[in-house]
Amino acid sequence: MPAPSGRPPRPKGPALTSLLKPYAPFIWTLVGLTVAGNALNLAVPRLISHAIDRYAGQRSIGTTLGMELLFIAVGIFTFSYLQNITQTYTAERVARDLRTRLIAKLSTQDAAYIQHVTPATLLTNLTSDVDAVKKASADHTRLTSQACSPARRRRKMRESPPAPVAFRGKLRPSGNPIRAR
Repeated sequence: MPAPSGRPPRPKGPALTSLLKPYAPFIWTLVGLTVAGNALNLAVPRLISHAIDRYAGQRSIGTTLGMELLFIAVGIFTFSYLQNITQTYTAERVARDLRTRLIAKLSTQDAAYIQHVTPATLLTNLTSDVDAVKKASADHTRLTSQACSPARRRRKMRESPPAPVAFRGKLRPSGNPIRAR
């Protein structure tokens, strides 16, 4: 029975979350690496503010600021690198396991079905579907980590339009202010 919009209903099947459930340790590792990297990103403005306060108070900044910033930069790089490796490894494992499950399901089909559908069609569908799931699982974790990123929030604040200017008077439809009398 077609759906009200005229399209056929979606077939029942596993959701992406149920496919990713066996990989929960890897996903939690990604979350931990994201939180750690973002914590280091948040430490940079605090270090800079302390350096400005020391400089304004005529005190020496010293080499400790440089070492602290270097330590934070190396930490951010390390956490980002490990996050990318974990994300890629998880996406590839999801794809491998999904291919294995699909091939096991196809091997139970009879030969007449495979000849009717053609092996080329099966291979094309198998490859494109697995690649779509792999891309979706990788994009999901990447978008989650970006949503938590303080750098993204700063970028979004810079891109937001400036606040409207207050006028002493009303605005005409043309946008020119009318002076209050």
